Amino acid sequence: MQPIQLTVEHLHGLDGKPFMVVEGLPRLGAKLDPEQALQLGRQLIQAAIVAQQGERGIRIYPAED
Repeated sequence: MQPIQLTVEHLHGLDGKPFMVVEGLPRLGAKLDPEQALQLGRQLIQAAIVAQQGERGIRIYPAED
């Protein structure tokens, strides 16, 4: 299975609340092995934490080896 790399654009809405535009997510119904599922979960949690801290702009969350 290939590693998953996410690219996230961190933005803030008109109400000032952060939100993310995520590129690189597997399609709906994606087949993931356990390592890919853990990797994807880690990347999404990392992106959410960074968003809560006020990040803005584009950030890449590469697959960890």
